[in-house]
Amino acid sequence: MPAAASASRCCNGAPACTSGPNCSGSPRCPRWWPLAAAEVQRLGGGTTPPPDDWHYLWELGPAEIFTEVEHPTGPGHPPRAIRLHTRDDVGILQKDTPFDLTPDTVLRWRWKAERLPARAPENQVPTHDYMSIAVEFDDGRDLTFLWSHSLPVGEIFACPLPAWKDRETHVVTRSGTADLGRWVEESVNLHALYRRAIGDRVPARVTRVWLIGVSLFGHGEGLSEFGQIVLQDGARRLEVY
Repeated sequence: MPAAASASRCCNGAPACTSGPNCSGSPRCPRWWPLAAAEVQRLGGGTTPPPDDWHYLWELGPAEIFTEVEHPTGPGHPPRAIRLHTRDDVGILQKDTPFDLTPDTVLRWRWKAERLPARAPENQVPTHDYMSIAVEFDDGRDLTFLWSHSLPVGEIFACPLPAWKDRETHVVTRSGTADLGRWVEESVNLHALYRRAIGDRVPARVTRVWLIGVSLFGHGEGLSEFGQIVLQDGARRLEVY
């Protein structure tokens, strides 16, 4: 999972606080955080910059696996896209997307996968290579929607990595190779899916949208593009990308 830290952001990826600091209700940032973030930014100076208003997950540092595509191709393509190309590495790109979560809140997006990084089902640590879009909530949990190698659509599993198992829940949204190379559209009801996947204590808000690419475990390669990412609840609509 990739990401770039910035001296203008606190240790949970939120915009830097001006006093304190408290990051969106998270525990107080350590005093060394601004210095560490600045050093990460300096060392990563040659990396590909993220799209406007997106940032890398601070825990993983900057990555080279995300680039913007101004003119996507193929039937049903979006006006623009973010390309994810992971090769024996990992990256997480995030965007702050404050949005009230109600029973009608949906996430919509288009994506095209050309190569899947996994060589086996992704629900075990040795084969946990995948590409996905995720939604983080104000309780710190996230749902991540992946294109699986072979797990059935609709399967739900906790992240097999010990440090992430209580934080991230995976939902298989598409599976197999039949649709590789084609733009496909997805829509998920976040409120209903949270209750089904995690529990009845549904959080109040969506806080961020993530793009994730992992290929470290099998040392493979994955290639996909994402576009027209939208949070919507009736007339309320947030264009994420």
